[in-house]
Amino acid sequence: MKKSEIKFIVSQARQHLKECVANELASGEWDESWTPDSVIDLHLKPMARRKSLDKSEILSRILFSVQNRRDANQVISGSVVGGWSRLREMLLDFDPAAILNEWDSDKALFRFVKRSTEIKGKKRANAKARWPQFCKSVISSSTFMERFGSGAAFLH
Repeated sequence: MKKSEIKFIVSQARQHLKECVANELASGEWDESWTPDSVIDLHLKPMARRKSLDKSEILSRILFSVQNRRDANQVISGSVVGGWSRLREMLLDFDPAAILNEWDSDKALFRFVKRSTEIKGKKRANAKARWPQFCKSVISSSTFMERFGSGAAFLH
């Protein structure tokens, strides 16, 4: 297959994917700051090409993936007034050191979530429920990211 044919197929596939993502974003369950291109690029552009990523941005991507399974995005960022952008603010701009300084455990973070008036809906304490799982991921991922001196160190 010629390089020009592959380029054509890839461009057509991307256009179709862009239309599908646009339809999903239009459902109203997503933060309005996302565009089809930004969602596609988030998943398709290799992080190794972006040496400027800091630990907060890497943690943001990890946590976005964590909350993006099944209906978890509706329960997590979908239940926060202001969506993912506000969740980012609530979790100290996803700064791993700041998160670990503020909450010493996933249980402490879950207590914060339960008390928050900006998070609507049920916040079940069952260990298999979405919020406790997400809180555990926030703390464990923050702990993991703190092993690295920088985002570049993580990427290498």
